Amino acid sequence: MAKSKTALSEIPLKERIKIFSKTLYAIDRYFGHWEGVSFKDTDELYDRYINKVIEAKDRHRLFMAMSKLIADLNNGHSMYFDDILGSKHIGFLAFYHDRLRKWVVHWSVVAGIVPGDTIKSVDGIPVERFYKRLSKHIYGSSERMRRNDLFWPIYFPESFKVGLGNGKAIEVKKRSYPRELLKRKRISHSRIDENIGYLRIKDFCTEDGINSEAEAIKAVKGMMDCESLIIDVRGNNGGSTPRRLMRLLMDREWEGEIFAYTKQNSTKDVIESTYSGKKLKSHEYAYERQEHYKPSANHYKGRLFMLMDHGTISAAENFLMPFKMSKRAVIIGSTTAGTTGEPYPLEFGDIRVTIGAYRCWLPDGSEFEGIGIKPDIVVYPTLKDIRDGKDPVLDKAIRIIRGK
Repeated sequence: MAKSKTALSEIPLKERIKIFSKTLYAIDRYFGHWEGVSFKDTDELYDRYINKVIEAKDRHRLFMAMSKLIADLNNGHSMYFDDILGSKHIGFLAFYHDRLRKWVVHWSVVAGIVPGDTIKSVDGIPVERFYKRLSKHIYGSSERMRRNDLFWPIYFPESFKVGLGNGKAIEVKKRSYPRELLKRKRISHSRIDENIGYLRIKDFCTEDGINSEAEAIKAVKGMMDCESLIIDVRGNNGGSTPRRLMRLLMDREWEGEIFAYTKQNSTKDVIESTYSGKKLKSHEYAYERQEHYKPSANHYKGRLFMLMDHGTISAAENFLMPFKMSKRAVIIGSTTAGTTGEPYPLEFGDIRVTIGAYRCWLPDGSEFEGIGIKPDIVVYPTLKDIRDGKDPVLDKAIRIIRGK
């Protein structure tokens, strides 16, 4: 893979060792997902990667070494990111379609690449082989999550060719696109008709002074008279679990997700007597909780439908859990990413590392990490749907509401 001058900029050995050693320390102290790893402890990780880090004199080589180390954690909230290497975009988004077993373009500003195109090769390499080559550097809690993250711009050189299913080969050049072009609308809502309200939420963050949960609550309160509400969290990349919004939409009491931190984790006020006795390989859980919640006094009382997909992740999955488990809502779409948590952050100037410190189970104690939340009704868009801009997932919810 060709490397730019930026990628070849040297990082001093002292700084590389600092990044490596502090990452190992954070894994040993805070990491909460030891069940999913292939190594015994951080001593083994040290032996695997110390020589690679010493030899990785430039940004690109350090990224390749450290991203592989982080990928070994098999956790969607543990990552290594270099702001310099990741400063440019490839100009399109492509995700793995579980049913078609193909990477499909969903958004593009690259001439010659349009939504609904399938990707067959990268620089002449069949895309499946290209994925296998890169997969050991892609972080994720499951194979499905890693496949969906293949077309993350940081993995690609400054220019490359994409072979499409229609036989065309398109040259792609990474560039710094205007923020407005890449920025998505975080909250949108409307009335489909007088009885059906629709709310789409793309994250649960506070950005540019706007808190998504607060805006969503305002939108719901403006549609309380609707007989049915459709809450769309497809592509929602999380943030902070929106407990106030959940209380507004739930019509019954519920148990929250079960969460835990390791015995070493000092980010929480861990008291030895709270230790639950669960074993986590060589680590132990010292802090484990499940909280009980009640709906708001003036909660929404109508029918609820929720839409989700592979891009529904983290706090958005926490949001969905009680509606799925209690059957308060009908869940439509495809299985969520299957990763949530409060990552422990490390910052080294332009380089950032996060370590997944929060272990989560569904409210009934069943596994969630790497599995996700399954819909009540499975609906996937076809290639034609994507090309034509149609939304069969939303259409399915509307048809059910209208009794069709």
